[in-house]
Amino acid sequence: ARLQDGGLRLRDVAGDGHCQFRAIAHQLAALSLPIDAGHEELRRRCVQWLRQNGCRTINGVRTADFVALPEHPEGITLSQYCDRMAAQTAARFGRIYWGDHATLLATASIFSCKIRVYSSLSSWDAIQTPRTTVVG
Repeated sequence: ARLQDGGLRLRDVAGDGHCQFRAIAHQLAALSLPIDAGHEELRRRCVQWLRQNGCRTINGVRTADFVALPEHPEGITLSQYCDRMAAQTAARFGRIYWGDHATLLATASIFSCKIRVYSSLSSWDAIQTPRTTVVG
């Protein structure tokens, strides 16, 4: 009902570890924003942006602090995160790492747009609006 109220509809995407990138690439194309190569190019551009902007804050939080992966509670560096996120296949790390909060914020920053995430949990929607600044 929330999607219909906004004039939106549910679209299935493959749940293969690239789902966030596929969904966003589809929406960027629908908005005629410059993404030619689909989800793989979007993943590559997100990783590149994160590597180049580790010293920025996004909405008051250091970019590097967004990259904690749940399987590494002891911490992971931005470089390690980007290496894993850049892997297009599971061959290198044993699995494909799916998009997360950091890649949503990177995409919003790259395209200077808001990204609204609709969740199946009725109490949780998120809007990502980048406000980046350079620190130290």
